[in-house]
Amino acid sequence: EWRATERLTVNAGLRWDQMVQYVTAGQLSPRLNLVWRASEATTLFGGYARTFSPPQFMLVQTPALVAYQNTTNAPNSLINSPALPERANRYDIGISQRLFETLTLGATGYYKQVQDLLDFGQFGNAVIFTPFNYGRGQVYGVEFSANWRSDRWTLYGNLAISRSQARNIVSAQYNFDPAELAYAASKYIRTDHDQMYTSSAGAIWQAWEGGKLSATMIYGNGLRAGFANTDKLAPYATGNLGFTQEFELAGTGRWLARADLINVTDTK
Repeated sequence: EWRATERLTVNAGLRWDQMVQYVTAGQLSPRLNLVWRASEATTLFGGYARTFSPPQFMLVQTPALVAYQNTTNAPNSLINSPALPERANRYDIGISQRLFETLTLGATGYYKQVQDLLDFGQFGNAVIFTPFNYGRGQVYGVEFSANWRSDRWTLYGNLAISRSQARNIVSAQYNFDPAELAYAASKYIRTDHDQMYTSSAGAIWQAWEGGKLSATMIYGNGLRAGFANTDKLAPYATGNLGFTQEFELAGTGRWLARADLINVTDTK
């Protein structure tokens, strides 16, 4: 970390990774981040990072596919290229602005350019996820945030708008129908965890000395589904309520009791 000036901070790093699993690979990854405090109320930041993410070793499967031919558990194909580490260039830029003593707003834009994008799928009757790779991927979006505080209240809200897309499945191909493999090889498709809009909000009220009541919610406009993730699931929203109380017990220090009611509308 280098304090270049009174208002400018530079963070730089260099990371080396080496993996010896189903494949042997490594990478030297630089990163650089700038934080500029333009004024007492305004902070600007931006950065770049090169990343290297191996697949989770315990999830990688190498079944004897030939043994299942001509059975009810026959694979879609006998192609099972090994799972690869994900390599990415990540860029982000953002601003944090304090409008009043109690209100802070923020916005961040990001772009991730990926080689061998790692994803996870739950195939067949297996209850664990199987990692696989897309040859190329792009993830980009913008995130907005707002926080308001007073003596007794804390309010916050966040909104994320994002897109995650990739093409050409290059590992664990036996899990996919040949038509789906061909479709993903010809064009960018949405990844299964892609969701265009995601938001959250909450309120915390200091109701009395040591006691707080809270309410939080999460909304999403639906993840992907269907053939090559061309369909979309329904939007959803869940809400939660909470209560906390601080108190002291003689000789034992300060305690915090908490109760939460999760998913109060029983949303599925």
